[in-house]
Amino acid sequence: ILLTMENKDTFLFDRRKYVVIFAGLVIIAIGFALMLGGGSDAPDEFNEAIFGAQRIGVAPWFIFIGLMLPIAAIMMKKKEDLVFTMTPIQALILGLLQGLTEFLPVSSSGHLEIGKALFGLEMSGAQSLTFDVVVHAGTALSTIVVFRKDIAELILGVLKFKWNAETKFVSFG
Repeated sequence: ILLTMENKDTFLFDRRKYVVIFAGLVIIAIGFALMLGGGSDAPDEFNEAIFGAQRIGVAPWFIFIGLMLPIAAIMMKKKEDLVFTMTPIQALILGLLQGLTEFLPVSSSGHLEIGKALFGLEMSGAQSLTFDVVVHAGTALSTIVVFRKDIAELILGVLKFKWNAETKFVSFG
């Protein structure tokens, strides 16, 4: 079967997606630039600057965000396909509702659906699911941020490859 293109002048993505992909590449380059330097002048001397916050903390985030932008660009819908069914205030209120009810012994997803019904939001299945996934991911991320020190202790304890309190906790909960 011979495959032909009807219009050879069209691009795979629209201009907006290419701009976001290019922005991601620029942010990755900035991340790598932030990692430059920090070495010592003499090869037998150790320089602590190599483990500074800029190289260990800031630069990896630039690279991570730069890698996520092209993925987001590929997944973006065309402008004409975007339909916003809720206001930012409604989204904020529903996000807060989900975050506050997540740790209660009741369904936070159920509360989201009740909140959508109270606001009279008519969302398609894909829109509703996407919103639910985003607010649940936000809750998971905020939990990781709040417990970051405890999580780091557990990971570091397990990576010692010794039977210690962290290994027991991770193994048996």
